[in-house]
Amino acid sequence: MAHAGEVTGAASSGRWTRRGFLVSWGVVGIGATLFSACGPAVVPATPTSALAPPTAAPAPTTGVAAAATTAGKPASAAPTPRDGGTFRFYIWTEDPPTLDPYVNILFRGQEFAAFFYSRLLMSKKGPGIPAQAFIMEGDLAESWNISDDGLTYTFNMRPDAKWHNLPPMNGRPVTAQDVAWSFEHLMKVSPQKSAFEQVAAVTAPDARTVQFHMKDVYVPFEASLGAPLFWILPREVVEADGDVSKHVVGSGPFIFDR
Repeated sequence: MAHAGEVTGAASSGRWTRRGFLVSWGVVGIGATLFSACGPAVVPATPTSALAPPTAAPAPTTGVAAAATTAGKPASAAPTPRDGGTFRFYIWTEDPPTLDPYVNILFRGQEFAAFFYSRLLMSKKGPGIPAQAFIMEGDLAESWNISDDGLTYTFNMRPDAKWHNLPPMNGRPVTAQDVAWSFEHLMKVSPQKSAFEQVAAVTAPDARTVQFHMKDVYVPFEASLGAPLFWILPREVVEADGDVSKHVVGSGPFIFDR
């Protein structure tokens, strides 16, 4: 559920360490340079003697024999992906000023949030998709539709989306009510709330359905939802601590370990 283009990492357990945030990204460039410099040297081909006289052509083989001799060795199977592992995120010279992605709008704060938190939509990436194409796909949303008048966006939540199995969320499902509450919280505290000023109200008719009711038709709304602005935050954590800067519990693919 995450995008992070300028990171480096190493896999070995299942959690993050805060100390990784203290390492400068300058190490990344150095590491890449050393990797190139340490590659195997090019070994010149062994010189051959003068051309040997031609030999007689080999006798033709039968069809079965020919197939046996021309067939190459079978390709080795690709390694099976494994769950778990540690991903260390190296960031520029210093820690983010806060781990709350609604308050910290700097790159240092938004880039890491994709590893821990989820959005309704995210920008689709992959081969053949131009950068900044803003083609949206679901993150927490399984599907969505827009009313004929363009004023109501209805999102159906993924049934398998869950919060991390950490207190106080304890692995419970992510619900439409979480989305509606997160939006209300964003509009109270985020310096980037102007991106959503065309939203008149957010409702959650049931646990898996959330609706955004617009003041006017607003074509970039889906792109705004897919940008690193509207992360779904844990209500229980915010109500207990005031924000999420001290206690990171999300629904993304990684668990933060201080």
